[in-house]
Amino acid sequence: KVSWSVTGAFGPFKPREFVTMVHYTKKTKALVVVNRPATHASKPVKSKYQRGEILLAGNIMEPVEGQPSQTRFTMITHVNPGGVVDNPLCAKIMNRLSASAPIEFVQKLEVAADCRSM
Repeated sequence: KVSWSVTGAFGPFKPREFVTMVHYTKKTKALVVVNRPATHASKPVKSKYQRGEILLAGNIMEPVEGQPSQTRFTMITHVNPGGVVDNPLCAKIMNRLSASAPIEFVQKLEVAADCRSM
């Protein structure tokens, strides 16, 4: 499927939007999600966002043996954020800010999962 997503602003940088082709597959006990960049007529660039590219992303979710309430979550993402971030100083700032984003994502995912199990 084609997916559109947007981030919040990172410090002084505009929010980033991404359009990706998403593929889901089940491998043994794991769920694997792969994202590649895409363009789609229904997802034009919007001026209030900077269009970035998720060059390649993969998420693997698998149960932790003997721990039925736990999931091992592996996240690998290669992103070109685009815009003014394409220089050494801004890239350094963006890298520092983006180091916490995966942790925040997983924490929000956990809260959402807890809400659904009630």
